[in-house]
Amino acid sequence: MPLPSPLPGNLLDLAKAKGSPVRRALVEILDVKPHPAHLPALMQLINDGWSRNGFYGGEEDYPIAQAAVSPLAKLGRLEAETAEQLYRVAIESRDSELRDKLFVLLVREGGSNLQERLFDLAVNPGRLTVRRAAASALLRGLDHVTWQVVARITPQFLETRVEAIASRLLLLLASKGELDAVVMAAATLAVNAKRRVLLLLAIRVLRDRDRPTAERIAGMLPKSHVTVAWALGSDIGEVKAQLFEDLGDPLSIEQVLDIMKPKKT
Repeated sequence: MPLPSPLPGNLLDLAKAKGSPVRRALVEILDVKPHPAHLPALMQLINDGWSRNGFYGGEEDYPIAQAAVSPLAKLGRLEAETAEQLYRVAIESRDSELRDKLFVLLVREGGSNLQERLFDLAVNPGRLTVRRAAASALLRGLDHVTWQVVARITPQFLETRVEAIASRLLLLLASKGELDAVVMAAATLAVNAKRRVLLLLAIRVLRDRDRPTAERIAGMLPKSHVTVAWALGSDIGEVKAQLFEDLGDPLSIEQVLDIMKPKKT
């Protein structure tokens, strides 16, 4: 007999069961039968601390909590109190994958206030892993990011924030920002010897969004540079870090390669 939706209370109470296999099975059921009445059980499971490893104080892996994000995402827009609780779980968690999933959920379903907070988290001092996760979440959820958040990406941020943050903010700006703002940011980076290589990221995005703007920014880099042709879509063969050495410092080059270089399968 098919299970009803919402699930009865005695089944939802299994979110507190001692056996992890029971809680894992419950998450799977909740994922295929999303319902607002399941929220309390899902919030219990989001805080589930069962881990595959036992490394106290280091990186953890909470598979039940991770799995609970999917049915939560199917409930639609998050209430403010729920969003706040999820934000705190993400900030405090030692599971980076859980943090990533929650931040993306907050970008998509937490409203503009949570997007603003994640932006602040990304650009202000703090743990780099958390800051990078916040910036990455804004980029991954860019279709949901408000124009007000995108408009906060200034040339100063792109010049002064750590490379892992600046690169992701530039991608977000190039993907969704006003073209004049993108060009202005590019012009600032173009005269920064350490970071002008990041312009390749903007070129790669803009070649599909607005080709003339992509070519305008390409003109800010050395003429006929092979990496510019690569960013514009040409096949240049094997892509090596040495090709970028005259465009920026190693940290900035590393970001470009990490984001743009095809991954081996």
